[in-house]
Amino acid sequence: MAHYDVTAGTDTVSQAQFTEVYNQVNKVFSDLYPNAVSTSLGTNCATYTFGWGNRKSKQFSKKITHKDWNQLIVRINIALIHTGYTLVSGGNTVTLVTRGETIAAAHYNALADASNEIITKKIDTGITGNKIYTTRSYANYLDSAQAELSALTTATRTDSWQTQIITELRLSFSDFDDVRYFFNAGCDVRITPSTTGATTAAGIEWANIIAAIGTFYYNIDGPNYTGTTGTLYWLPFCDLTSEYQLAFISGVGSSGYGGYSGYSGYSGYSGYSGASSYSAYSSYSGYSMSQRVKIYVKVENNLVSFKIVYIGTGNIIDGTQNILFQLRSGADIANRGIKHHTTKPSWTLTNNMDTLGEDS
Repeated sequence: MAHYDVTAGTDTVSQAQFTEVYNQVNKVFSDLYPNAVSTSLGTNCATYTFGWGNRKSKQFSKKITHKDWNQLIVRINIALIHTGYTLVSGGNTVTLVTRGETIAAAHYNALADASNEIITKKIDTGITGNKIYTTRSYANYLDSAQAELSALTTATRTDSWQTQIITELRLSFSDFDDVRYFFNAGCDVRITPSTTGATTAAGIEWANIIAAIGTFYYNIDGPNYTGTTGTLYWLPFCDLTSEYQLAFISGVGSSGYGGYSGYSGYSGYSGYSGASSYSAYSSYSGYSMSQRVKIYVKVENNLVSFKIVYIGTGNIIDGTQNILFQLRSGADIANRGIKHHTTKPSWTLTNNMDTLGEDS
């Protein structure tokens, strides 16, 4: 949007300018692209990745008043709290308009600049080491001060196993728009495996593999993890389909892991506000017949599913296996009767560390 000079006698905001900034604020805070469908996610990535799904503002009278303007200001101020963004002009709030005050170009500029910055300015998400370096629009960012971590459930298995066990978590939202709002607002799904009590050689090696994963998490940028050993596959939210796609493979413990040097199989992506280029990883040695963990993700309409496959080599893996599932989402923010809320999904374990089939 344009930044208007304040010129005495000609600086009153027009209806067209109000509509312009109205759409810009609601593009982030509400949704200008409702009734989205998951099958067109990739095609419509540029629009589907905007919108948090909150209630839109409205114009209360034909003449633009302080009430109309403040409805927008409160929404952008809530967005500034949610994202933790500091304005170029300084501070984290836009000043409200007083009753009877003429809505002038200075008011327009303050609001237009704030909404533009949230959409166009990017934050370094701080991912370092052997993983992804990426930036993200503040419109898709959740400040840590506003983040809440909530536990969904824990999958548990105490029986020993040898070849393969599968766990599947299905998250159910009210519709695909709510799926979008969750990820657009910077929220993520977290998966933390753990194991205790191993005594067999294969069980002890498995414990090392699990410990090296740390926490796997999935957000609008795609998969990542907090651990030290594993391979990530390029799978941002916009690339999800109704079929499971591989997002992560663990390392293989002490039996010959050859090293990880980057990000698997991605050489450029133009339609997404995040990473611009990652080259492929170089090599694994001794990988084909080793114990490992694979994590897959898919979306189908209102359902987002994660499949965690534990793969053994036929030797007995003992001990207690646990997988903790969590959501990291934004706290509710309310101001002057206007509320920002992210709807959390319900969940179902469709497989709970079940022994199924052969190696996938």
